[in-house]
Amino acid sequence: MEEESVMSPAPMEEHMEGDMMDSSSMEHHMGSGEMVMGLPAEVFWLLVSGLIFLGIALFLFLGPYRKQKDELTIAVVGYFGSMALFQIFGAFSMLWGNPLLMYLGSFAAVTGSTFVAKFPLSALSNKGLRQVLYLGTVASAWTLVAWMFISGLDPEASMRAAIIYMIILGGAISGTYMVWKGFHLKESETKVKCLGGGFSLWICCFGNHFLELLLGLTVIGTFIMISVPLALLVAILLAHMVAKRNLRPSKFS
Repeated sequence: MEEESVMSPAPMEEHMEGDMMDSSSMEHHMGSGEMVMGLPAEVFWLLVSGLIFLGIALFLFLGPYRKQKDELTIAVVGYFGSMALFQIFGAFSMLWGNPLLMYLGSFAAVTGSTFVAKFPLSALSNKGLRQVLYLGTVASAWTLVAWMFISGLDPEASMRAAIIYMIILGGAISGTYMVWKGFHLKESETKVKCLGGGFSLWICCFGNHFLELLLGLTVIGTFIMISVPLALLVAILLAHMVAKRNLRPSKFS
C-alpha cells in the first residue's frame, strides 16, 4: 500500500509536465510580452488579421457580388475564409493555452487549402481523375490533422505543419497555376481575377507564411497577411469594372 501511494502521483506529474510544455510553447509564440489593447501583441494582430479575412470573405459571398461568383472566386475566397478561422482559433489557442483550438484552426487551414486546389484540378478533362485527386488532397489534409491530435503535437509544431501544407498546396500549386492561367487568358475580367487571386496566394504563402516559419509571428508578417485579402478584394472589384467597361457600347462602333 505504501508503494502504491508513493508511485501513484507519477502519471499525474507527467500529465502536468505535458500541459506545462504546451503552455510554454504557446508562451514562446507570444514573443516579447508586448501588449496591445490588453492583449499580447501577437494575439491581437492575429485576431485583427483573422477578422479582416472573415469580413472580406463574407462581403464577397453575401455582398453585392454574390450573384456573380465564379469557380475561381469561390475557391480563393473559401481559402481565405479558412485562413480567417486558422488565425482566430490560433489566437485564442495562444491566449487561453488550449491546444485543441490550434488543432481546429489547423483543420480549417488545411481544408481550405484543398478547397482552393479545386481550381487547378478543373484543368483536367477527366472528371473521375479530378475527383480522385481532390479526395486524395482532402484525405491527406485530414490525416495530417488526425496525426497532430493523436500524437499530441504541441501547438507550435501544429501551426508549422499546417503552414507548410498551405505553402505547398495553396502557394506552390494553386497560386502558381492561377498566375500561369492568368497570363494565358484573353478575357480581361477572368484574367484580372486569376492574376489577383494567384498573386494573393503567393503573397500569403511565400511572403507571410515563410516569415512565420523563419521568425515566428511578427508584426511585419501580420501586416503582409492583412494586405492579402485587401489585394484580392481590389482585384475582384477591378475585374468587375473591366467587365462593365467591356459591356459599354464603343463611341466608334
